[in-house]
Amino acid sequence: IFAGNAQFSGSPRAAGNQPTSVDTPPGCSGVVRGLASFTGAAFGGKADFRQRCFAGDADFSGATFGTVAFTPARFLGAATFNGAGIDGPASFRIASFAGPANFQNVVASGSTDFEAAVFEHDASLFGMSVAGGLSLSRIRVNGNLDLNHLRADALHMDLGTISKISGEPVQEE
Repeated sequence: IFAGNAQFSGSPRAAGNQPTSVDTPPGCSGVVRGLASFTGAAFGGKADFRQRCFAGDADFSGATFGTVAFTPARFLGAATFNGAGIDGPASFRIASFAGPANFQNVVASGSTDFEAAVFEHDASLFGMSVAGGLSLSRIRVNGNLDLNHLRADALHMDLGTISKISGEPVQEE
């Protein structure tokens, strides 16, 4: 349990303390190599993963966050947030997902922002519930985007940037 803020800074460096392109991909200020498993982790304050690169799969299933920032993080493997809970704002602005991205059954109490995120494979927001606004503006999805059972107080989305959406027809309640 992280009761306060969680900020992950720094990365392994090559000899001479200078980062190399092998150590840190462009646009990243730190790299998590191999499997990054935060399954069930509890972040009580702000979790700051800005400009982090996850070189392997990243699993945040069942994790809980106060506020969280993955702007602009890079996920080179699968990114899994299934069943995560977010009490404050969540930002995935300009994040890139090279593998499948799963946000199934995520419950967010605040706004959730994916503006200009890039999904190279399938992205699933199946069953996601956002009490605030959900921004999917300017996202790019090269696979399928699953919006089945998605609930959001407000949705901002540019349909012209998405080629394949799966979901049920919208029904007014």
